Amino acid sequence: GDRYTDLSGLEKLVADGRKFDAVIDTFTYVPETVTDSMKILLPAMGQYVVISTTSVYAGRETPGMDETAPLAEISDERAAQVTSHREVTPEVYGAMKARVERAAEDLFPGKVCVIRPGLIVGERYTYWPVRASEGGTMIGPGSGDDFVQYIDVRDLGDFMIHCIEQRHMGIYNGISPAGERTSRDMVQSAVRVAEKKLDVKTEIEWVDADFLSENGVNAWQHMPAWVPNSVAGYEGQGQLSTAKSIKAGLKTRHIDDTAWSALSYFIERGNELEAERGAEFAAQWRARIRGGLLAEREQEVLKLWAAHKAGGQPGQG
Repeated sequence: GDRYTDLSGLEKLVADGRKFDAVIDTFTYVPETVTDSMKILLPAMGQYVVISTTSVYAGRETPGMDETAPLAEISDERAAQVTSHREVTPEVYGAMKARVERAAEDLFPGKVCVIRPGLIVGERYTYWPVRASEGGTMIGPGSGDDFVQYIDVRDLGDFMIHCIEQRHMGIYNGISPAGERTSRDMVQSAVRVAEKKLDVKTEIEWVDADFLSENGVNAWQHMPAWVPNSVAGYEGQGQLSTAKSIKAGLKTRHIDDTAWSALSYFIERGNELEAERGAEFAAQWRARIRGGLLAEREQEVLKLWAAHKAGGQPGQG
């Protein structure tokens, strides 16, 4: 079917007498898209699982904030302009997800489980193990002391099923424990795995966060999963509480397991695509999945950083 234009498939399932212990919805951008499906499924399901996002929170100023923290808001007039996922911009993304959560609970009170993941691996994060596998000197962002949080997609999937099996309702942050990992842990894990599994030697050069910004290397975009805790509004980044989720049964695997799984997928799937669709297609795919800072630009910034430390140049280029 089509979530926007054709729900006849769902209607037929219900008409045919199908019953569902739970429904998992990952397409949660616009309230009506979710509730239109829910209205059909209401008589046939026992639980509705909404996969939301930690972007629903209004800010990241407070370390340790939990599921009760203030949510992003959007006016009714602006929300009315967002009728599909194609119109969901970063500006409204979190607020629209928050509206989805409320709409689902209003329609099926006490029977909705909302899981709010943050960055899901592998997405974006893949840059770190892939870059580490390339050898040489790589940039480590900032001091290495900033907190990061992400979750292996397998851990998220396991938690979703666990919440269904245990009939957990309510809201849960689905991400690694607060304050457990720093950017140093993340980058060193990637290097450690590449060295152990591929016998690659990679050195980390920690580059000042302000210097990176001054030279056009952006947090999160070019340095995935990382935002300095020194940035106003991000003092609590990487420290979102998962105490409720852990009590409910959330488990996260070892950081190196996630790094190797992301890297091995990149290698194996890249080789498969090259055999199936040719070198050019595989190269485009690898570039997209690697993401992060381009190799050429990284080396330029490292040269500028070396000159900056030596005191010979202002350190911008």
